[in-house]
Amino acid sequence: MKDNELSITIGGRDENVDARATLEVLAETIALLRDIEAKQLDGRAKFKWVISQASKNSPLNLTMSGAPGHDRGSMVQVVELFLSCLGLLESGKSPPDWFDSPMLDRAKRIVKRIGHDISSVVYAGKSATLKITQRLAASVDMFQLPDKYREYGELEGRLGQITAHGEAHEFCIYDPLTNRKIHCEFPLEEFSRVRDALTKRARVSGLVLFRRNDDAPLNVEVENWSIIPEDEELPSIEHIHELRINATRGRPSEEIIAELRRYNA
Repeated sequence: MKDNELSITIGGRDENVDARATLEVLAETIALLRDIEAKQLDGRAKFKWVISQASKNSPLNLTMSGAPGHDRGSMVQVVELFLSCLGLLESGKSPPDWFDSPMLDRAKRIVKRIGHDISSVVYAGKSATLKITQRLAASVDMFQLPDKYREYGELEGRLGQITAHGEAHEFCIYDPLTNRKIHCEFPLEEFSRVRDALTKRARVSGLVLFRRNDDAPLNVEVENWSIIPEDEELPSIEHIHELRINATRGRPSEEIIAELRRYNA
């Protein structure tokens, strides 16, 4: 197989391969190849993709060849980049920075029919073979979510540092586990009460802004807050284990977190 040859093997749901689904996979594949080439050159794709080999049976196997234009010095390893980028998405890793949002959408559309009208899609180049699945689409969904999200919640920490500037008033609580500062916006009429609570443990509830990559709370629009009595002890890890709380009901925790992130996008 040559450098810019790409083999595509498409499995049908039975002895036949759905024609429309196959054409969609091919169209999105060629478009993504051209996007990659354009990104690596001067913004204009130059390869012409042709089918050099084809089989009729199921699974259907096609080999496409990228024929360069007159400017042969501009050739890039399009197939190698195509396979490496899709491989990163399939594994759940982020693709290169130049792999933009429209290209992510195109990659997601390639796997759209897998599990429905077709059973599998396998790509092969000169030095690599890659089977793609719906995991690729899940990765794209995750990468396209905003970096931050909001949801109502309740946080605890020791109250410190009051800031007042114009109409903006906030205090900070410090996460008891990480000692990370969490900014809490509060109304002016609460200033005296907040001032008197400095250095004390507080429980704060309201709309919380979270950072998505580690779910760390960053900011709270405070609706209610109260002082936690110093003699109120936090439960120990041993006590939590003794309670045998089945919060996940047998489901992997990473699966639940990913699902919550999608809902909170």
